[in-house]
Amino acid sequence: MHPKLDAKIFVFCYAPYFNIFLETVKNESQGWRELTIYDYFYHTVFRLHLFKHNHYLEKKILYAMKRFKLEFPNAEGQMLSARLETPVDKSPRAYALFAHCFTCSKNFMAVTNISRALTSKGIAVLRFDFTGLGDSEGEFADTNFSSNVQDLIVAAEYLKAEYEAPKLLVGHSLGGAAVLIAASQLPYVAAVATVGAPADPPHVKRLFDGALDEIETSGKAKVPSVGDLSL
Repeated sequence: MHPKLDAKIFVFCYAPYFNIFLETVKNESQGWRELTIYDYFYHTVFRLHLFKHNHYLEKKILYAMKRFKLEFPNAEGQMLSARLETPVDKSPRAYALFAHCFTCSKNFMAVTNISRALTSKGIAVLRFDFTGLGDSEGEFADTNFSSNVQDLIVAAEYLKAEYEAPKLLVGHSLGGAAVLIAASQLPYVAAVATVGAPADPPHVKRLFDGALDEIETSGKAKVPSVGDLSL
C-alpha cells in the first residue's frame, strides 16, 4: 500500500527583475504556505521596490513535485525515515536513490537540491536517513561503512518492492563511496553518480590524522562532524 501524500511542492522564479525562488507547499495540516531562502529580502526590500516602482513580475513555475513520507526497516528491524519526491503531473521516467554524506541527513541542502533537480527532469528520488541519523532509529555509534551499504541495499529493495527498482544511485561524499559498493550488489542499477566522494581509503584516513593514536588505543575518538569535515 502506498503512503498518503504528504505535500505538493511548487518552486517558482520571479522574473525579470529579481532571481527570487519561492517554494509553495500544500499539505493536510498547514494548507498553503510560501517559503524562500530570501525571506527577509523578499518581504522588505523586494516588496518595497515593487510598490514604489509599480513593477510587474512574471511568476514562472520551475518545477513541481509530490512528496511522500516513508519509513522502512533496516536489516536490524530499526525504522529508517525517508522522503520520496515524484513529478506532480506524470509518471516518473525512472527512480533514483540518494545517499547523504557523513553525519548528514536526507534534508541536507545538497541532497535536497540535487534530488529536486532530478525530479524536475521527471526522475523520482528516494532520499533517506542512514541508521542513527536524522529521523531514523538506531545508534549512530553502532554503525559503520558496511552498515551504510546495507542500508542502501535495503532502501533499493524497498523501492523495487513498493514502486520500481532504482536505475540510478547518487551519493554525496562518503555516501558516494557507499553507492559504488552497493551498486555492485544491485543488478538493476544502470548508472551511479557521486559528488565529492573519497577516491580511496587513504583519502579518508588523512582526515583523522589527529585522532589515529586515540583510535588505535581506545578504539574510538571524537572527530569533526558535518560543517567541519568535508570528505
